[in-house]
Amino acid sequence: MATTNCGNITRGWMRVAHIKMTDENNICPQGLTYTIESSTRMCTHSHSGTGCSSVTFPTHGVPYTKVCGRTHGYQRRNPDAFHIQSQTVEGYYVHGLSVTNGKPRNHIWTFAAGVSKDNSYDGCCSCPCAIQQGRAAPSFVGENVFCESGNTGRWEDQWYLNDPLWDSQGCLVGSTCCDRGGPWFTTTLNYTASDDIEVRMSP
Repeated sequence: MATTNCGNITRGWMRVAHIKMTDENNICPQGLTYTIESSTRMCTHSHSGTGCSSVTFPTHGVPYTKVCGRTHGYQRRNPDAFHIQSQTVEGYYVHGLSVTNGKPRNHIWTFAAGVSKDNSYDGCCSCPCAIQQGRAAPSFVGENVFCESGNTGRWEDQWYLNDPLWDSQGCLVGSTCCDRGGPWFTTTLNYTASDDIEVRMSP
């Protein structure tokens, strides 16, 4: 595990997930659907409706107090960041990805997708840190969040493949939850965990 991305810690890092869809030998984990759009391979939500798709990555009972990671995503149509606004980590609270552990779930990190970098939509659906601010993240998210849009202006019915999400690139000036110095995040838990890591994807 390269300490360049995650930092040097005593006893080192253990990888629990690695899905590189630019490698044609890799497949999507069970729970997600393989999709190809304009030659771009990706894993997408597995069913219709409002429920989340869930993938669990085993930690094999190894105790940990830090989590580090990154993800690479693309906007499709008009995600609305935190407009859904469930107030619990158990609920459907974000358009994007939630990273959690334990039962009941403990929040680790959120990757949110907003509809536009600069269009208001009456405060509905943009990131909290966009020029035209959308709804704030629930309190349990705190500062453990990336929120980005791949679109400038009004949204269209398409994939936005030219501006990947959650890489801290293409952010407008002052968009602090977009530019987090990424694409990697590292967070320290306030407890020692050994639970598997769950990633949920909203439709």
